[in-house]
Amino acid sequence: MPERRLRILIVQLSASYAGTERHASELAAGLAAAHDVATVLRARPRAAGRQAQYDALLASVSPRVRLFVVWRALAWLGVLVAVLRFRPDVIHAHYERSVRLACRVARLFGVPVIGTIHTRYSAPDFARCTALVALTEAERARAACAFPRELAVIENWVQPWPRPGRARIAALRAEFGVGDAFVFGCVGRLEPVKRMDLLIDAFARAGLPQARLVIIGEGSARPALAAQVARLGLPERVILAPFRRDVRDCYAVFGCFVSASSFDPFALTLLEAAEQLVPIISTATEAAVAIARRSPITLVPHDDAPALAAALRAAMAGPAQGPPLKGFAFADRLPQFEALYRGTLTGNAA
Repeated sequence: MPERRLRILIVQLSASYAGTERHASELAAGLAAAHDVATVLRARPRAAGRQAQYDALLASVSPRVRLFVVWRALAWLGVLVAVLRFRPDVIHAHYERSVRLACRVARLFGVPVIGTIHTRYSAPDFARCTALVALTEAERARAACAFPRELAVIENWVQPWPRPGRARIAALRAEFGVGDAFVFGCVGRLEPVKRMDLLIDAFARAGLPQARLVIIGEGSARPALAAQVARLGLPERVILAPFRRDVRDCYAVFGCFVSASSFDPFALTLLEAAEQLVPIISTATEAAVAIARRSPITLVPHDDAPALAAALRAAMAGPAQGPPLKGFAFADRLPQFEALYRGTLTGNAA
């Protein structure tokens, strides 16, 4: 007898569109092929600089997924309304605030809540969950010291993406203004934790006048990064590109993808670059170390601009194509989530 369809509510109270939001949206879309799925998003933010990301977030919601939109100031009430109207069997929450509010509402109805740890475990946010998902074994080990219930490791994934044609690649190169230069690329939020400042410093130290560095993203550090680029005399060689919805096409422009993050639990951008066979240099974050076990990448120490600069110089003389990515197919992850959801309902997640 086939197992019954589940009613799954995905809560992601975010107005941005980065790795976590894509993770949650892709999971909802994948689950909707076999289950009844709804998602809760924040209402549109007022800040003009966040509109493009919010539009991308809305566009990522599958038409098969029922959508609830809540105001930030009334988020708890919005989640309550979503639960009353959708009547989920299980709630899966992403981001600490989403987890906290989902648990607050779910206890009124006895609905199990699963939280995904996208940054680090924190007791005030995750302690009331029925079960947790960690993206790496390292994160599971940290959380297990404080969380006594089910703690599953379900790694991130990457969806296949068709490589753009020559005309499209040429158009992107022209748009970035890189000509035929070798391009080091980075995609990510312009926030201190991503250490774009370190990447720019290392690029300057590397002394590669024929190369270009393209950084795609938005965030609070943009003014400081722009000032750094000007101070180093690199305005024509370092391109701070804005957030863009077609970012996965841009990997075809990169001769090497570089991440200088100080912390990253499981970087989707590394998987995207590897899926496009782009060589990768990364600081030794948990994400990079986990991926490197199956798709070799160049690891450098944290906060070490000279080491990163040396890796950049070596990359220009290295292979033009990275190794194939293995072990990160989305189809392999869905059964793991389904088993976890059913386990919470049968009491096997204890």
